[in-house]
Amino acid sequence: ILIGQVQAFGTSPSAPLGFCRGRYASVKDPLPAGWLASQDMIIGYLVEAGNRILLRTDGKGSWVLPTARRRKADSQLVLDGGEALTLVPENTFLYSVFDVADSDPGYLIYRAELSRESAEAALPDGHAFFSVDALPYERVATHELRAMLRRYARERQDKRFGIYIDTGDGGRVAMIDGQSQSWTQAASE
Repeated sequence: ILIGQVQAFGTSPSAPLGFCRGRYASVKDPLPAGWLASQDMIIGYLVEAGNRILLRTDGKGSWVLPTARRRKADSQLVLDGGEALTLVPENTFLYSVFDVADSDPGYLIYRAELSRESAEAALPDGHAFFSVDALPYERVATHELRAMLRRYARERQDKRFGIYIDTGDGGRVAMIDGQSQSWTQAASE
């Protein structure tokens, strides 16, 4: 009997290998069909241009954040529809990680700033800018997204942003002080 404490875990589509009666044994069908797909994250971007936030219609009369397939865009953010927006790369940071109660995937949200060129260009279909002071909270799809947008508006006013991580007891915000700097600059200090 082996008794211990789980210190980490993960999932993989490959079959696990077990050890039984002095030899290795493979386990067939280790995960139910579709199980890994249900653990995906929605990659959203809280994109600001001047005093405006970019939102996307969900096709059901509500607004959500623009989404992308890739985590952490550099200077190009390729949206789910294939359209690309140019961002200011040094102003793109992780902003929130949370689950939505009645939705399987969680959210991984990055805060980003739209480049001047993209801010002045025509927006992709279904996207619109809203003033930070006039966000359509009553038409935002979920309570969690509304709460995140309200937090962003408060933090933006104070010019002091944090990173929110969802936990079982309501979540935690770690505040970030100061301006961003390159890793080379930070490592040499």
